[in-house]
Amino acid sequence: MSSEGVMKVGDVAFARELVSDHAVVRFLERAWDVDVDLIRHQIAVATAHGRDAAALQGFENFDVAVGRVRFVLKEGRIVTALVDERTGVPRLNRRCFR
Repeated sequence: MSSEGVMKVGDVAFARELVSDHAVVRFLERAWDVDVDLIRHQIAVATAHGRDAAALQGFENFDVAVGRVRFVLKEGRIVTALVDERTGVPRLNRRCFR
């Protein structure tokens, strides 16, 4: 932020602190008519095989790679999606915890 208290175009870090991910999702949903529930459903369907396989092994914390995206699960719940910025390929977390 500039000394005058006005955010400038390059102040991405400031905007990240100011605007929560929840607010961004709700903005996309309400202002741009993004169907968040449909996206949530597509993620659940896309990760179903990996989630089932991990559950059979007794894992609660694990990653599921779908295309170039790596979904990270904690206690069986999808908490984030990551892509290796350098290659565009998911980097799998080798650690799985029971």
